[in-house]
Amino acid sequence: MHTKKILLLLTILISSVSIYAQEFDRGITNPTFMPKGQWMVGGTVSYKTNNQDNYKFLFIENWDGNGYNLKVTPYFLYTFKENTGVGGKFSYKRSHTNISSFNIKIDDNTTISLNDYESINHMFYSTAFLRNYLALGENRRFGLYVDTEVSYGFGQSKIQSGADENINGTYETINELQIGVVPGLCAFINNTAALEVSVDVLGISFRDVQQEFNRVETGSLTTSGADFKINLFTVKFGVSIYI
Repeated sequence: MHTKKILLLLTILISSVSIYAQEFDRGITNPTFMPKGQWMVGGTVSYKTNNQDNYKFLFIENWDGNGYNLKVTPYFLYTFKENTGVGGKFSYKRSHTNISSFNIKIDDNTTISLNDYESINHMFYSTAFLRNYLALGENRRFGLYVDTEVSYGFGQSKIQSGADENINGTYETINELQIGVVPGLCAFINNTAALEVSVDVLGISFRDVQQEFNRVETGSLTTSGADFKINLFTVKFGVSIYI
């Protein structure tokens, strides 16, 4: 009987709070920043190179090598209601790393060395996302947005180490699933073109790697992780055209 009374009181309390919440209006409104029925197409491109010539830093000595990272991402969006839209992204990512020599000197008797190392990796990603716009006051030139993304990636990589007769090669097949939240800022240059800046904040990833070593031995690696932080290294700039 005592338990039933407690459940009854909780039910009355929740009902009262719900009725009060419906009657209580804080007066907060979100002006229309993006109208219903709007199409948007755009894309981002990033390219980064690096070159080391006898580079030294802290414990690192005699670092000789070079590399690059390339990523191209076209995307589209359709707003099915005011300030809310759904879209898709397609990304290609390629990276190359070449290390002629690399030494980590811990003390006079302990040194870790890596020589004649080369890695080539390329990935394809398909992403579906939901975007919510937030107007900054009554100004329709600047606005904030948040993308909630679900992404699947597939790719391959080749890792080679050694020289002459002592060359070893590892081939990898990669499958990856990512879920993320990406906030950004949208600034209209004119009525149809806008600049966008975004940064990754929340991400959950699952990655499966299948390896084949020298076409004989095999191995596998499965990883998962979650991040909740502002990563300034993931800042992306894009140009979008609204139709």
